[in-house]
Amino acid sequence: MDFRRIELIFLVAFLFLNVFLFSIYRESHDDQTLVARVNQKIDIEERLKADKIEYDGPLSDKHSSGYYLSAVQSNLTAEIAKVRKQTKDATLFTNNVEVKEKMLLISPDKSTEISKKTNLADFMKKFLADHQQVLDGNLYTYHADFTAKSKDYLTLVACQSFEGLMIHDETAQIKLSLKEENGKYRLVKSQQMALTNLTPLREKISVVSEKDALNTLYINNKLLKNDEILWRKLAYTLILQVRGKNVYIPAWFIAIKHDDGNSEIEVVNAFRNRIITNSTVRKVENQ
Repeated sequence: MDFRRIELIFLVAFLFLNVFLFSIYRESHDDQTLVARVNQKIDIEERLKADKIEYDGPLSDKHSSGYYLSAVQSNLTAEIAKVRKQTKDATLFTNNVEVKEKMLLISPDKSTEISKKTNLADFMKKFLADHQQVLDGNLYTYHADFTAKSKDYLTLVACQSFEGLMIHDETAQIKLSLKEENGKYRLVKSQQMALTNLTPLREKISVVSEKDALNTLYINNKLLKNDEILWRKLAYTLILQVRGKNVYIPAWFIAIKHDDGNSEIEVVNAFRNRIITNSTVRKVENQ
């Protein structure tokens, strides 16, 4: 095996990643300066009030901080084998279980139902503690804001986190799909992906405030008259996949209900203060 060639490949990958991150960092400072100048004219709260855009609670102008965060996707097939060996239970994760592209998929063979009055936080806490359905459930936290309801289905989401900031991406989530039947919800599928080796790539960097992110949405016509801001959350989001590693950055997730009744979640890069709602994840493959 040509170890010098392998060393060269890793060196080139490392240099590429650092150049990429530095370019984003420089652009973020330019973007934040531009937004700051805009904000000096009219405060976002005045704009929202003038357009009758509703929201709960005060809007924060606090600038917290976050990382360019690297992580590796867990091999759940190997994790299942490890758990079976540790517990000496070869039957774990054998019924209606499939691991596909590092995602654990389970279609329950027994009926798990909840009423519409069930406390969803309590239900998720109990589910995450079920070692027969979840791997390392203690690493995940249920987030009610990301609950989604449609005509026939209810989707519940639990996320991993890093230093208290959740990672809102399917690569670090447990997602439950429940189908409405006879006035109740029945669990029909669970899916899980997990991250390991979470590592900051650079020192902590300041992120734009909640007000800054809302102002960006406003001046880009993502917030319209008579809209309602349902909630807003700061969380990590996936932006890059490079040679087996994922790179995440902080982003503002802001749920908006429009005057026509439709709802959507807008995403703002918290380093660059740019809207990335429909951005695709950049990928760098092995050469």
